[in-house]
Amino acid sequence: MGSIIEIVSIIHRNWPETIKSYRLHAISLDKKYTDQERAQLRKAGATTLIEPEPGFIYVPMGGGFTTAGSSLKLVMCCQNIFKTLRKDEKVILQNKEEIVSQIYTQTGQKLDSLICELVIDQGKLLIMERQTGIILISIE
Repeated sequence: MGSIIEIVSIIHRNWPETIKSYRLHAISLDKKYTDQERAQLRKAGATTLIEPEPGFIYVPMGGGFTTAGSSLKLVMCCQNIFKTLRKDEKVILQNKEEIVSQIYTQTGQKLDSLICELVIDQGKLLIMERQTGIILISIE
């Protein structure tokens, strides 16, 4: 198998549209790293760019890594989930009385408070009211 630089160069020459979302629009890189140098930098927590030809610079297609060694894509995904959960928490708190009223209408069960828990079911995150088992929010 060829080096990552060779592979990106082949893709760039033959199917540039498949990697256009990873392209940076810059003039040129000052330094071009070998695969060995790239591996050393990666072990140190650095992300390197690839320039298969002048003016065509690509970020790591796997997303790269943080300095802690975590996948950057995974970290960003977790941050998005956290933001979504915080937003949904605010919605539930702002509409608590209405939610309690709707639960009473549906179940006949009068709640003094909402007790919510986060549940994972078939790849979906669910915010469930624990006392009734009613799903308040489904996050895909």
